[in-house]
Amino acid sequence: MKKFLSILLCTALILGLAACGSKQPETEAPTEAPKTTEAPQTTEAPTVKPTDTPAETTAAPTQPPVTEPAPTEPPVTEPAPTEPAPTEPPVTEPAPTEPPVTEPAPTDPVSGLDPNAKPEEVFQAMIENVANIVRAIRHQEAEPVQLSLSASGEGKLTLSFDLNGQIEELVLAADGRAEGIVDTEKGIHIAAEYSENLSSLIVMFMGGEAETNTEKIEYYVDFENSRSYQMTESEGQWYYSDVEIYDDTPVETGEADINLIYQEYTFGIEGDYYVFEGPLNIAGLSGQTGEAASETMSSLPLDALTVNFKLMIDGQMRLCAIIFEAAETSLNLGEALTEGVAGALNTLKGEILVSYEPVEYVLPEEVKENAIDISEYDPYDDNGHAWSNNKFVTDNEVLVDNDVLTMTAVSVEDSWLGLNLNLRVENKADYKIALDFKAVSVNGYSCDIFEYETVEKNETSEFTVQLDEDDLNLIGVKSIDEVRILFSVSNNDKYETIGQESAVFYPTGLTAEEIVYPERKSNPRENVIVDNDDVLIIFIQGEKDPYFGYELLSYVENRSDKNLALRFENVTINDIEYTTYWSNDIMSGFKGYFTDYFSIDTIEVSEVTKITASLEISDDDDFWADPIATLGIIYEP
Repeated sequence: MKKFLSILLCTALILGLAACGSKQPETEAPTEAPKTTEAPQTTEAPTVKPTDTPAETTAAPTQPPVTEPAPTEPPVTEPAPTEPAPTEPPVTEPAPTEPPVTEPAPTDPVSGLDPNAKPEEVFQAMIENVANIVRAIRHQEAEPVQLSLSASGEGKLTLSFDLNGQIEELVLAADGRAEGIVDTEKGIHIAAEYSENLSSLIVMFMGGEAETNTEKIEYYVDFENSRSYQMTESEGQWYYSDVEIYDDTPVETGEADINLIYQEYTFGIEGDYYVFEGPLNIAGLSGQTGEAASETMSSLPLDALTVNFKLMIDGQMRLCAIIFEAAETSLNLGEALTEGVAGALNTLKGEILVSYEPVEYVLPEEVKENAIDISEYDPYDDNGHAWSNNKFVTDNEVLVDNDVLTMTAVSVEDSWLGLNLNLRVENKADYKIALDFKAVSVNGYSCDIFEYETVEKNETSEFTVQLDEDDLNLIGVKSIDEVRILFSVSNNDKYETIGQESAVFYPTGLTAEEIVYPERKSNPRENVIVDNDDVLIIFIQGEKDPYFGYELLSYVENRSDKNLALRFENVTINDIEYTTYWSNDIMSGFKGYFTDYFSIDTIEVSEVTKITASLEISDDDDFWADPIATLGIIYEP
């Protein structure tokens, strides 16, 4: 329901906030009055004829007294002494002194617009009409409504990162459009399409080319069977979910406060519409969006934004258009995101147009017949995971239990990102503890992991460790049979390391003896860089990468009793110096694959023929210690 209302009832998010705003006394709004178009209408007042003045008294003043023969006639027959018209002051005629507001300009018979309309009354009536649409959708007592709508918008944001004095920029952009119809007695149908490069954020951050993704989405909300249906073009599968259409909760509007929408505004008539226009009151709106949303909005530098917001309302007080556009703005995102991050809002604009006309809503039979229950199937998972059909038996299995903490594997779940390990940690200590996950392996091979959690003293916390599908596919996982976790525990109050813990569990119920580990990937042209009692390093293959330029796949086994850090120094590519921050950590007893990227376009290299470097092998737990070994390597693909 949230998705289709996002377009139809966007006013419930923006204008509806004002509809439920605070009550205010019924006084004229002095700040708005000068901005209305009412004043010019006073020129029409002299054309309005009074109806309460006798005809006889209005005719006398128009005749010149000198032309009257009355003075020669006998006074006894002449009623002149009783005729006050020539001597009475003009105040007896009320028309010239009546205030123009008592005789308003007539309403336009075609558009229904009243030139003397007050902005507060127009705004309140529009809110009532929006509320009526909500009531009609909920099948409360309300007039049925049919309408069609169209929407479009685009945005562009440039993020700047200060990386040790070097500024890196990412440009994020998105645009979209939608068309739809609403029949409050039958249902809603919306078709939309969009393009964005947001999903390429990590690629761009690493220096690769931004990739623009496009998608088409279609929605139905069918009131007859209380279900919503959705499909994306890329997947081509319809899904349905049950929704609550009938709702007897009263839709109250209260007295609308237009100042919750605008900092200031102008009100007038453009063509066949009443028009409100002015800068959006972002601070006022953020205070009306609920505690969680308000807290999020307050962390963003929204006060720097200037958004021109335009509402168009027809003569029947129906909302017909919302048009907005933000001015280009610099944003300090350090507080909201992380220190050293700044942004520039380059573009943000959009419009929603509503037309109140007869429409025909029909839910196609093939949609009803082919739709899958979304609660039983993950629409983001295209069954590309070999482990998607695994039956996981992990159920609140205790992994670690000591004087400081108890760690429990609550469950293991397949997800559209890869795999979720749901854990629970009970802190038994009288101080706050921190857990730094050093490594997680699946079926004997390490996966990239960035997980750091804290648990308050004498409290319990649940969290999810996510493993990326790319790592699992690289390993060649078919079934998630073994998971090994290695993490350190520290006193967060004193920043003191307490110790290191490891645990192994078996999500599919197999024993250690029954597990078949995947074979290591190999390549006839692979290069063994080092093979001794402590470590094995093999460069399996290097190849061009469409985003980064060049990628190098390596295999590493840590055979020592230390956690190792591997770093490249003094790198050259085709005998050209190249600066890299290549670094990989491999825990004691672990093995795994690493993919490292080189932006060869920065040194104007199109084909890699040779890489030379010094490979430093260090103790990962002692940053200041000298390298354990430094090896000179030459790799020729």
